[in-house]
Amino acid sequence: STTVIRYYVSDSVIQAIVLRKDGRKLIKLNNDGVAEKISQLLAGKTDEKIQLRLLNDLYIMLWQPLAASIHTKKVLIIPDGILYNVSFDMLSPGLCSSYKQLISNSLLSKHTLAYHYSLFMLGQRSPNNIQQNYVAFAPGFSDEVKQTYVKSAKDSMQLDQQYLQLLPQPNTNKLAKKIKTLLGGDVFLDTNSTQSVFKSNARGHKIIHIATHAQYNNVRPERSGLVFAKNTSGEDNYLSLYDLYNCNMESDLTLLTACESGRPGYQDGEGMVSLAHAFNYAGSESILTSLWEIDEQSCNRITELFVENIQDGQATDEALRNAKLSYLNTYDGRILAPSYWAGLVLMGEPSVINLKKPSGNIGIIIGALVVAGLLLFFVKQVRKRKGIARN
Repeated sequence: STTVIRYYVSDSVIQAIVLRKDGRKLIKLNNDGVAEKISQLLAGKTDEKIQLRLLNDLYIMLWQPLAASIHTKKVLIIPDGILYNVSFDMLSPGLCSSYKQLISNSLLSKHTLAYHYSLFMLGQRSPNNIQQNYVAFAPGFSDEVKQTYVKSAKDSMQLDQQYLQLLPQPNTNKLAKKIKTLLGGDVFLDTNSTQSVFKSNARGHKIIHIATHAQYNNVRPERSGLVFAKNTSGEDNYLSLYDLYNCNMESDLTLLTACESGRPGYQDGEGMVSLAHAFNYAGSESILTSLWEIDEQSCNRITELFVENIQDGQATDEALRNAKLSYLNTYDGRILAPSYWAGLVLMGEPSVINLKKPSGNIGIIIGALVVAGLLLFFVKQVRKRKGIARN
């Protein structure tokens, strides 16, 4: 039920292998101007009409020659080179006059898309015995978190000024708490969201949620990483891509809602690498990640809808597609631009995540029954004593 598309990019030509159940087909594409159009689109400095023209142009160049060979709704894309920076959701078969029209005139409206890094990794999913639903790590980077670090510093001249200038993420903490109410689990916020806490508590959860800042090194991608809260002991708060490759992060899904967390880079001998790839290697079967710097509020809203859809039993790729469509149908104006919603993509093989019903409601019910029982016992004792007094 799924078509796989594997792209290969060179200086002069782009080739795509379309893999279907009944065979495969190699299709050559024109590479003239593709990189320039992608760069112009990602820069986001053009007006709505030019952006929509670029989306249609890229559809014509990257997808239209393949369309006749794609007969399934579900499509798994394995990009290459600069195409790792493209969210195919936003490409439009016809030229739109407004962002709102992308609801019905885009690949998002026609296909359920997911992405992967390698053909050789497909079908490698192994069963696990993970019991816990959810764990979240959200440093928040509020003024209070930063002041705790400043007060604990022994030498003010050695303060990490880059850390102190990180933008606060108040909405990420709220999102983590919301998802906990849906799924149960553990949430580590603010100064409790350190690198050591993450390493000690991430494994063994169906969904790992990391809501923080990512740092991307364009020259040395292996030095890219995630920023956690600094603690009073002075431990390193930076988790590099190299560190991730040496972690065991067994999980069904990682919500990696950090700016540019999926953005790839070249590394000799390893090909394309990114934080998302590192999590996949470390044991996370799939990753919700961002291809570019994303708006916190729109990212959180789509992520919340995504988790709700998973809880309802939808496969992860369908859950993300429906979350994006719901977002587009709900809002208006400039926040319908693809830069606000299209950057969130699913990397890895889609699946249905069998979440356990949180035990919190059961505990509340049991507690209420106990209280009611005690009240009933108390009332009976009072009536009994009054009866004895009358006699």
